[in-house]
Amino acid sequence: MITLLALLFLGMVFTFAVPAATASTQSGSETAYFGGDSDTLWFLIRVDDIYFRSASYQNMSVPHNFTDFQSAVEEFGAKVTWGVIPHRLIEPLNATGHMTRDLRESVARGHEVSVHGYTHICPLNCNESPWGHEMYCPTLNHHFTFEEQAALIGKSMTLLRDSLDIVPTSFIAPGHNLDDTTYEVLVDFDLFAISNYRHDSDDSYPKKVIPGLVDVPVHAEFTWALTPTNYNSSLSQAIADVKERGEADGFYNIMLHDPFTRPGYYDGLVIDWMTDLLDALTSYYGDRIQFVTLSEAAEKFRQTEVSADEHLADFPEGMMLHQNYPNPFNPVTVIRYRLSQTEQVRLEVYDALGRKVALLDHGVRAPGAHEVRFDAARLAGGVYLYRLQTPELTLTRRMLLVR
Repeated sequence: MITLLALLFLGMVFTFAVPAATASTQSGSETAYFGGDSDTLWFLIRVDDIYFRSASYQNMSVPHNFTDFQSAVEEFGAKVTWGVIPHRLIEPLNATGHMTRDLRESVARGHEVSVHGYTHICPLNCNESPWGHEMYCPTLNHHFTFEEQAALIGKSMTLLRDSLDIVPTSFIAPGHNLDDTTYEVLVDFDLFAISNYRHDSDDSYPKKVIPGLVDVPVHAEFTWALTPTNYNSSLSQAIADVKERGEADGFYNIMLHDPFTRPGYYDGLVIDWMTDLLDALTSYYGDRIQFVTLSEAAEKFRQTEVSADEHLADFPEGMMLHQNYPNPFNPVTVIRYRLSQTEQVRLEVYDALGRKVALLDHGVRAPGAHEVRFDAARLAGGVYLYRLQTPELTLTRRMLLVR
């Protein structure tokens, strides 16, 4: 029998009544598996670090503005997933609120804000390459604890919710570094899409990293050191790579790393280059190229997988246990759940050792949304589980009480 303590380390929403979905492979039918249509190429544009922490970089004035790039790609119907460092929104360079306004408008236009760490600075103050960041430090081979990483993600989610009125669903690792603990934290915060580098040249993508989390990796980056001299060769390489690997996979994820702190953006080269790339691809593929955000791409994979899993037919449609908010919390948080039909429910909280510490809800409840306030003032800080039980199903999530 699986104990609550064992469940704690699995890091997911646990469903005991329904067998877990089994990930399929892409061998022989990569494109059809990903998009459901072998003629479609799903195209993603991922842009990291869209705001810098100072007004200049290497003696170059930093624009702190992505709207020109956004307008250029929108001419082709493209969407962008912005890797946003949340702490930038409360730093002095956003004193006028222009970052907040631009991001709000961008989301309203169909683009996506992805969580890109919190401050993008390693707590260990590493001063040598490879640079350490918030989730895992490769310089010192240091793995941050679940509580440490959850606290960072919790602050990120709260800040983005309060500033932009959005709840992100995707994550881009700061410094491109994360570990298995990060995966567990992301699932606990209802983030279901990530975008890493490929770890293996012959691996199949997109794929489930752990249940509830889909990796839609980067194929390539071409604009890091873009200059007039390498402009044409870089463009040719990108077009060839999309046609080769993109068609093989059924999707292509192009990354622009720190483009707004590079001379190429300051001189307009990056915008011209992306315009030329999209012009070439839309001319070649026509309506066979479809633009999606990171979360949309991951959702397509999940939908394809779910539709192929006959076990899910028995799942009570509409029954959900949401992540508590705020999380981390001190000392009060709200837990929400949804029922698809009238049910006898029991909502309880357990500590990390599996001991029940609170009964939050008990009785017959009507279909629809329900919420319960949990006051943990008398409890010690740490990880807790909250469990929703009905006669047909048991769902469990984790939450973090900070002191």
